[in-house]
Amino acid sequence: MAKTTKSFLNEIRKPEHGALPGRQIINSVLVILLGLALGAAAKHLDFIPSNELPYLVQSLDLRNFFSRLAVWILIAVIISVYSSTPVRAGINTFLFFLGMLTTYYAYTIYIAGFFPGDYMLIWVGLTVLSPFLAFICWYATGEGKVSLLISATITGVLFMQAFSFGMFYFGAISYLEVLVWLVGIAVLYKTPKQLAAMLGASIVIAVSIKFVLP
Repeated sequence: MAKTTKSFLNEIRKPEHGALPGRQIINSVLVILLGLALGAAAKHLDFIPSNELPYLVQSLDLRNFFSRLAVWILIAVIISVYSSTPVRAGINTFLFFLGMLTTYYAYTIYIAGFFPGDYMLIWVGLTVLSPFLAFICWYATGEGKVSLLISATITGVLFMQAFSFGMFYFGAISYLEVLVWLVGIAVLYKTPKQLAAMLGASIVIAVSIKFVLP
C-alpha cells in the first residue's frame, strides 16, 4: 500500500534527491533566519505608533498587512513549492513559522509587555499544522488533476484574502493583498491552459468556502 501511494505521489511530482546535505542545512538556516527577521519586523511595525512610521510604510499600511494571513500563506507556499522534496517542504515551512513566532512573541512579551494567550495558541496551532499543509502544497506545481486542485485551492484562498465579495458586491481589500494573489498565481503558473483551469477552479472554491461551507 505504501509503495502504491508513493508511486501515485511521484506521478504528480517526483522529489529531487540530488541536493547535498550541507546545501539542505544552509537552506533551512536561511529559512529560519527569514522567519526570525520577519517576525521581529512585523511586531515592530505593530508596536510603533502609526504616526511615527515612515510615510511610505503608512501609505502601504504595512502594519495591518503583516497582521493578516495573505502574506504568510504566500511565503509558506513559496518555501514549499521551491523545496526539493515534500518532506523538505514540511521541514522548511515549519522552521520558518517557528522562527517567525519566536521573535514575534518574544517582542510581544518582553518589549511590548503583554501576553496574548488565545491569539498565540491559534498561531501555534497553525505552526504545528504547517508541515502537513506544506507537504501537500509541494505537489501544487506537479502534473494532473490533483496538482490542479491543490493550486486552485491555494489561489482560491489567496483570492478570498485579496477581495471582499458577496451576493451583490465585490471589491479589493487592499492593493498589497491583490499583489500577493497575483504573485501566488505567478508562482503556481505552468501553462496558459493550466492557468485558465486553475483560476476558474479557484473562483469556484473561493465562492464555495464563503457561501456553502458552514
